[in-house]
Amino acid sequence: MKKNALKLFIILIALASFITKTQAQNAKISNIRIESHPLGQAIISYDLSMPEGSKIRDLRLYILKGGKSDRVIPKLVTGDVRSAATAGNNKKIIWDAAAENVKINEIVRAEIHVEFDVKHDFEGLPEMVDVKGDTFLMGYDRGKKDELPVHKVSLWDFQISKYEVMRGLWNQIMSKPIAGDCDDCPVSGISYDEVQEFITKLNQRTGKIFRLPTEAEWEFAAKGGREGHKANEMYSGGHDIGPVSWFIGNSEKKIQPVGGKLPNRLGIYDMTGNTQEWCLDAYEDDFYDNKAKEIAANPIKKGSGKSLRVLRGGSFTNSPPDCTVTTRGFLGAGMQLPNTGFRLVLGAYVNATQ
Repeated sequence: MKKNALKLFIILIALASFITKTQAQNAKISNIRIESHPLGQAIISYDLSMPEGSKIRDLRLYILKGGKSDRVIPKLVTGDVRSAATAGNNKKIIWDAAAENVKINEIVRAEIHVEFDVKHDFEGLPEMVDVKGDTFLMGYDRGKKDELPVHKVSLWDFQISKYEVMRGLWNQIMSKPIAGDCDDCPVSGISYDEVQEFITKLNQRTGKIFRLPTEAEWEFAAKGGREGHKANEMYSGGHDIGPVSWFIGNSEKKIQPVGGKLPNRLGIYDMTGNTQEWCLDAYEDDFYDNKAKEIAANPIKKGSGKSLRVLRGGSFTNSPPDCTVTTRGFLGAGMQLPNTGFRLVLGAYVNATQ
């Protein structure tokens, strides 16, 4: 076999956690190799270690070829893949790329997604909503400077939580609980850094990869996804803020239990109002103008630990103009306000742009 000189990027979307110091709770994939066979097959080799006592549910190969958004899910695969996969070294996936009309030299990225089960000792994992990817218009042509210009963004499929993360789950994970007797109220008054600590601990205990949504994922989901975004609704769920949101006009200036207002077209609640929600991105007021219009798929603005971070959706303390699906807020990563909360996305992000 002749080795194919490809620059190969691998993402472990283990529905497991990112690699941390607590290796016993994590999965690790390494030593990725790719070879081409004269008959047009691609042989992808890898090493996989798993947490003790875990069980693989599924392992799949995803290929990115040609354009940034040209994603292929190989069907003609055999070997250490899907439910036949096990932990160990020199595992091999054999893909009949030629039969699926893909040339090996067209591959620009490969991803291996692993789903596995581990035991955990708590209740109340977020209920997730499937969001089918699409290309949509991000921003608002009559919005503030940082909402301009309106530009096209392409997203792959993802899952986002139906509700904002609630106090009940937070208090089971974190050593410093949030006071109050409303376990169904969203977490509030927490910083971006504290959210990252929570997510790390949640991933370690569940064997999943939860994370914050990117700003583009958040806006697409808030607009109602593939069909909803075409309606150009001002708020998440409609043009009238009252039925879909807890805001300054109806909240009595306090956090409300999740799900008390109407959902949007995807069945997601409280993306307008209640708490303003942290996003994964660093904030840059001219990001749309300088960067986002150049990105074909899955944009994100990365930053350092001291970067300002994006907040979206407005809150129970905000007026309607600050609660639209395109309004961009921001705050320092270590800062907290009484109205800051968050929701989760399941799975690693890809195609990050600095």
